[in-house]
Amino acid sequence: MSPDYVTKDENLDDYIWQTYLDASKDEDKARPKNWEGSTNGILTFTGLFAATVAAFIVESYPLLSPDSSDRTNALLEQLFVAISNMSSNHPVFVPAPEPFSAPFAAVVINVFWFWSLLIALMCALLSTLVQEWSRAYVQDISGRKILHEDLRSRAIDHVFIRMGVNRYGMDQFVSWIVALVHLSVCLFVCGLVVFLFSINSTVAGMSTGLLGTFFLTYCVGSLLSVLDPSCPYKTPASYVLATIQWIIHRLRSAAKDRRHKNRMGSSGDEYNLDDIVTRRHAGVRKNLTDHQFVFLWVNTYAHIPREQFGNLVKGLVGFVKSQGSPISFLSHLGADERLMHSLSWYLREIYTSITSNPEPLHLQLDTDVFELVVLLSEGMFVVEVSHHGEDIDEDICTCSFLLDAIGEISRIADVRGPSQLLARVCLARVRWSLLKLCYTAFEKKMPTVGSGEVPHFIRHTSRYGFRLNGRHPIGVLLATITGYYDGNRWTHRDTSSLLPLHDDACCTDWKSALTLEGLTHVIACNAFSTVAYLLESTDVQRENVENVLHGFFFRVSTWNKTLNMLETCKQKMPSSHFTSVLRSAGFDEWLEPGSKFNIKPHDGPNFKFLTTDHAKRCGPHCVHLLKELAERVNFVAYHAANVTRSSTEALAKGESEVQPGIPR
Repeated sequence: MSPDYVTKDENLDDYIWQTYLDASKDEDKARPKNWEGSTNGILTFTGLFAATVAAFIVESYPLLSPDSSDRTNALLEQLFVAISNMSSNHPVFVPAPEPFSAPFAAVVINVFWFWSLLIALMCALLSTLVQEWSRAYVQDISGRKILHEDLRSRAIDHVFIRMGVNRYGMDQFVSWIVALVHLSVCLFVCGLVVFLFSINSTVAGMSTGLLGTFFLTYCVGSLLSVLDPSCPYKTPASYVLATIQWIIHRLRSAAKDRRHKNRMGSSGDEYNLDDIVTRRHAGVRKNLTDHQFVFLWVNTYAHIPREQFGNLVKGLVGFVKSQGSPISFLSHLGADERLMHSLSWYLREIYTSITSNPEPLHLQLDTDVFELVVLLSEGMFVVEVSHHGEDIDEDICTCSFLLDAIGEISRIADVRGPSQLLARVCLARVRWSLLKLCYTAFEKKMPTVGSGEVPHFIRHTSRYGFRLNGRHPIGVLLATITGYYDGNRWTHRDTSSLLPLHDDACCTDWKSALTLEGLTHVIACNAFSTVAYLLESTDVQRENVENVLHGFFFRVSTWNKTLNMLETCKQKMPSSHFTSVLRSAGFDEWLEPGSKFNIKPHDGPNFKFLTTDHAKRCGPHCVHLLKELAERVNFVAYHAANVTRSSTEALAKGESEVQPGIPR
């Protein structure tokens, strides 16, 4: 059919055929090369090996027939006896010759060696056949009946040929030839050992020891490739061992099914023989091990150019999430100096772009880099804290450039625009990770940092090669609370950037975070600040933080289970920030003493946000979190303080009105 008359459906049809042919190209090239590579090696080896075996057979096969020299010696001996008897006039008796019987050792030696020679010759013949089949395969899959043969005919012919090769086990046939070569060598070695023992026991013993060492190594390699599919030391014996293992497993599964025959369904065992003998990862959906990830990362990141860093960030976020975000992976990434340096510069470029070109308020942002920082914070300094008191390699310690990246995010959080909420939420997630780390450090009795040492500690985090060196990570947490990053270094500001929950030093003074009890208030203030930022933001800004905020409320809702707030702290009066947020959210009734905090918000700017129940909407989660926080403040004391304040103000106002002569 002329291309001018090809219909749309036929184009789609050709697309399927062409895709199949393109996908098969690599295998079509690799398969014949593998066959010819294996058979060329077999032909070379069998040629040399057969000549060696033949030379030994030349020496051994005469042992199977009588030796003519022995017969001549016997006749001469009899003649000498007869001559002696003739001189003494005694009759001459010539004994009949004994029937010849080949020695048992000679029979065994020749059986082994002749089998070895014949098998080697058969392997050579089969190898030449495989080479012929390989050339025919290449010719068949690349040949065309006519010059303008359509894709459909070519693809169908290819399917027919390829399925025939698979059905009749061409790949396995070549493997069997290799196995026969190994068998031939084994038979020759067995015959050689018997031959040497019939000659000299010392030489035989030393040779047997050497051969035994090699045989043991061969068996260990074969067994390792069965126990660990990634082991490259696969031999023909590996397939035999794998088959035995598979049979044993099947028998055990059958016995287990019989014991549980009353249960519905089978055991669902997916143990496959192909999985044992095939050198592939057991299931593409299974996660990589730590060593596999390190190998993958080392052999990948070095080849990614700097201009592709944005694509790397996207891919890295998706990859880590697909692996379940393991802490070991994240710790290794956080220790990669080159990656963390590139990340901090990438965020600095974002900050420069934001400050030089203000973002439109309706802009949809790329949140991947913020997600990456959140993920990295979960593995930040985990190795140092978990192995406190142990000698650890500095190459696996968190790199100081990660703190620079967090500093760049704190700068973005100070710039008004769509990125501001995203950066604030990212910092909240980072603080949450550090809070969990600090709790672990308190459990391990790590020495905490004194209040006077905090400014120096925070400045020290900006130095190249910063390490905890056995110190408590509370200083790193305080850098995200009281620290200020100017683009080069962190400095201490002596004020907390978090909105306080209580109107007390437990929430307003950063020094309270230096104790285990004070961490509870930091968690509460961090959660409250996040909700406050969400309520004062636009819908577009909230949509930008959905991925970064994912799971935050679930994690924070467990804070009271890990760090219990003291009952005395729950009796403290709420801060003006907290009451203001409750009013802006439409929870004025919650401020009344004795409220159960079950009244829904009234109409207001945040009503739709707080009441929309959707998988990606965090409004209802904000309501739940505000309720938990409201249960940990004393509104009775708040009202009492308001009454006292109102009375004092009224009294002061009345006194000022009755005093004459006071100028306005």
